[in-house]
Amino acid sequence: VAVGDNGAVYTSTNGIIWLRQISLSQWLRGVAFGNATFVAVGENGLIATSPDGTNWSARPSGTMTNLNRVAFTGTSFTAVGEGGVVLTSTNDGATWFSEKTGATNDLFHASSGDGSRLVIGDNEVRLQTSLGWSNQLTQTNGPPPWTYYANVGRPYFYLIAGHTGMIAEGYSTNGASY
Repeated sequence: VAVGDNGAVYTSTNGIIWLRQISLSQWLRGVAFGNATFVAVGENGLIATSPDGTNWSARPSGTMTNLNRVAFTGTSFTAVGEGGVVLTSTNDGATWFSEKTGATNDLFHASSGDGSRLVIGDNEVRLQTSLGWSNQLTQTNGPPPWTYYANVGRPYFYLIAGHTGMIAEGYSTNGASY
C-alpha cells in the first residue's frame, strides 16, 4: 500500500502494477502495516485503518494537527506529527492516545527495538524505555542537534538519518540506555 497527495491510496500485489483505490478525505503522509492492519495518517489529524488496503475506516485521532508518519512499533502503532505530537494505538488503530514525550518541534519518524521506541524530527530525538521518555540530544554521548527524517530500530541499536546525509547511531551495552 502506498499513500499520498489528495488522499490517494494505491495497492499492489507485486510492487510493479499499482491500482488506485478510493481516496480518503485528506492528504496522506504515511502508511504502516502490522497485526494484519494497515494504518494511514495525514493532514488535519486523519487516521484511517484497513484490513486489506482497499476498504478504509476513519478513526478519531483527537487532534487536528498534521500527522507526518506512522510506524508499527513492536506491539502497537505510533503516529508522529507537527508540534511534537505523538499518538499511540495498542488496539490496531481503533483508538489512539496522546503521549507526552517532551518534543515540541515537528516529528518525522518512529521506530522500535527491544521494547524501546524512538521518535525523531526537527532537532528532536526522543527515546522511550522502561524509565520513560528522554531527550537524546541532551545526552553527553547523544547525536548532534539536527533534522532527522528516518530511523531504524533493532535490539539495543538505533540508526537515524537526516538532512544533508547526517547519520548517527546509538546502542546499549547493558540493555538500559542508548
